[in-house]
Amino acid sequence: MTDRISWIPLLAEAVTRHKTLPPLPPGLTETEGYQLARRLAEAVAGDQAHCGLKAGLTDPRIQRHLGLKEAMLGHLYSNRRLEPGARLCSRGKAMIECELAVFVDAGGRPLSVAPALEFVNVDFARPEDLTPPNLAAINLGADAFMVGETRPWDELALASLDSARIQLYRENELLLDVPANTSLGGVAEASRWMLDKARRLGWPLGDETLLMTGTVGKPLAFVPGLYRADYGSFGSVSFTIDDQ
Repeated sequence: MTDRISWIPLLAEAVTRHKTLPPLPPGLTETEGYQLARRLAEAVAGDQAHCGLKAGLTDPRIQRHLGLKEAMLGHLYSNRRLEPGARLCSRGKAMIECELAVFVDAGGRPLSVAPALEFVNVDFARPEDLTPPNLAAINLGADAFMVGETRPWDELALASLDSARIQLYRENELLLDVPANTSLGGVAEASRWMLDKARRLGWPLGDETLLMTGTVGKPLAFVPGLYRADYGSFGSVSFTIDDQ
């Protein structure tokens, strides 16, 4: 494992500069991948490395294709949180993911829920590098993310989510129209799974930890334009991808 830690600076540089990842060391196990993930988060985000977690590979079809029995967990890079309305430049093989965010306290108690977007960049150098251990090591392609206005976690908010839809527009073109509360069985179940997985991995929670609960609908191509993700009564989140 010691020699594999030497790959962390190379991975961190690729992540921060939106470059193709270096070829990853062969024979990595999933346990080792998750251990590298924590070190990579520390290299990219420093003191903010353990403020957020993300669920990934939540689609059962992808899990079956990769031989997984469940979704996977990664770290968010909290220093790469963007404010709604941000402008983004082109980057690698990035994709846009509509999600729901949950904030929990140090004991795992949900505090609030919000609309959210994640920009994921999985840019392996070689096709054979696309394995669960390697995905774990790169925090499932974590890059940037943004969170909309939060609402207190209560029965009214959860009931509203059950009937809410997410509609993502680029300019005036509707790209996505899906029920909002579906990833990993909905935010309540997704949060429970993420907290249990973090416990199994030995990943502690901060005083307030952000949980990105997984892609709702399908990831979308990172194409230049003005975007608006409408979450109904939960508000909307906008951003722009520049053509350069």
